[in-house]
Amino acid sequence: STNETLQQRGLRITALEESIHSKRSGSRSPRQTLPRSKTPPRRPDGHNRHPALEQLQQPSKKRDRTP
Repeated sequence: STNETLQQRGLRITALEESIHSKRSGSRSPRQTLPRSKTPPRRPDGHNRHPALEQLQQPSKKRDRTP
């Protein structure tokens, strides 16, 4: 029973770590590349304003995450 609980905890920890890493890597690179590549061709006028806001909001979020 003890081994099972340890394995379950390990799986949960690894899952949490994977989700954290995926969120960090996914939040850093795609957000920087997507607004530049995908959004401008769709709506050049409107989406050029939104990516600017997103870029301004990202640094504050990153600063809040890292104490």
